[in-house]
Amino acid sequence: MRLEFSSIRVLFIVFLISLQISAQKYQWKVFTNDEIGISNTRIQSIVEDKEGVIWIGTTEEGLLKYENNVWTKYDTSNSPLPVNLIWTVKVDSENNKWIGTFGSKGGLIRLNDTNWTVYYLNDYGNSVFDIDFDKDGNLWMGSYWYGLIKFSENNFQVFNSSNTNLEPNMEEINCLEIDHSGEIWVGSDGVGVAKFDGVEEWTHYYATDSTVDNAIYTLDIDEDNTKWFGGTQFLSKFDNNGKWTIFNYPTNKSWPMASILENKNEIWFSLFFGGFYKFENGTWTHIYPTEPDLSDQNSNACYKDKNGNIWIGYNNGYVAIYNENGIVKVEDNNPSIVENNFILEQNYPNPFNPVTTIKYSVPNVETHSHASVRLIIYDILGSEIQTLVNKQQKPGNYEIQWNASNYPSGIYLYKLTAGNFIDTKKMIFIK
Repeated sequence: MRLEFSSIRVLFIVFLISLQISAQKYQWKVFTNDEIGISNTRIQSIVEDKEGVIWIGTTEEGLLKYENNVWTKYDTSNSPLPVNLIWTVKVDSENNKWIGTFGSKGGLIRLNDTNWTVYYLNDYGNSVFDIDFDKDGNLWMGSYWYGLIKFSENNFQVFNSSNTNLEPNMEEINCLEIDHSGEIWVGSDGVGVAKFDGVEEWTHYYATDSTVDNAIYTLDIDEDNTKWFGGTQFLSKFDNNGKWTIFNYPTNKSWPMASILENKNEIWFSLFFGGFYKFENGTWTHIYPTEPDLSDQNSNACYKDKNGNIWIGYNNGYVAIYNENGIVKVEDNNPSIVENNFILEQNYPNPFNPVTTIKYSVPNVETHSHASVRLIIYDILGSEIQTLVNKQQKPGNYEIQWNASNYPSGIYLYKLTAGNFIDTKKMIFIK
């Protein structure tokens, strides 16, 4: 009896290790530049639109679209884009894609469905570094040495040293963010940070105070209205009490180019020198896939989609998707029928507590309009403990949640049976 228990314990440990390895695998999905159809170029900006489509700006290859596991590239050869160097892509409340480009022929582009509108910025430096929208739907953009520009009702209005008290050295605006009270915060390329009341008055926070960096490339505002600034030398934050706090970077040459504010204690950064990092409660953690190994690859872009997946753009043209709890709904923004085979996917999250999601697909069988599907949960000893599905189902993609709160922690199996198809996968429940 003791030998039997020991064997089960060893089996449990082996299964636990294998599942942990499997969980790591499903945390990442990497697209190489060859898979995307681009050269070894830098990924500069990533955003998701209202329909779950991912849009990516590159420094040499124009605009990329990822939809239903298909990549599409728009550049000067097949679209109205004036240049192929895209610095930023943002989406407004009406699902318009706003594209800011860089270069002597650059401009601001609006993409609405398949309709392109190009606004050439010959009088405003031709380049757009960042975009944000105020509560009235007006578009604000940071320019290359022309200051802050407002775009409303097809009219441009400039706010710089010629008509406001903005310092001339702050007219290259790398990043901007509108806070909860409607004030516009900008990070400059030369002398730190400033905020604008939206009409005429700027308040400057100079680098000579040693509280804010010289060159700011990322700017985030948390739920407490605290401002976070990613500079070339250090990370700083400015709270509502007027207190500045400085945090050092994990490497000597970090230079953040994009950030994701998770909460007031956790931020994710794409570092031009260093790759992708999580900053949590003052601690830096390097996050990267090992297959392929991107530990030494630098990053310029990151974005968190509505499903909690983090998209990371690397400077060699690779794009990675990361979710520490298991990637969610990457391949099927709009579920489609699987043509040939039944598919049982790994549950997510895994490990879980106490609820996990199981996805499977029923193919389009020519001779039958329905398939008899059974999805059953077993414990580690093979005893059936719960039937989740036992019915005829039409072709399509399905998902179902299992709540294990009434069961003990441990390894469980789930088996999909449909005709001659049988597949079983393991999952870990940890209370």
